[in-house]
Amino acid sequence: MKPDVVAFPGPGLTLLSLTDAGYLSASVQVQGNSFSGPQVAGVAALVPSASPSLPGWRAREIIESTARDITPAGKDPRTGRGLVDAWAAVTAAR
Repeated sequence: MKPDVVAFPGPGLTLLSLTDAGYLSASVQVQGNSFSGPQVAGVAALVPSASPSLPGWRAREIIESTARDITPAGKDPRTGRGLVDAWAAVTAAR
């Protein structure tokens, strides 16, 4: 089932942005890989930097297992295992 995780799940959640307000409104109707891809790629780079001998498959497991589950509960076709949590993933990798 895809996606595995999300970094920008779409409307209903407020996220940091580069706007003057500092956040994207929860009502913004934008979602997709152009938002999520760079964020997940960044986390995917941070995890092995915290533990350089970590194999790639283990880094992926850590990213998925530390994602914060969001509605609907459990792995689902809209949000996968949940919202990527960079802090939790790097902490788990150490």
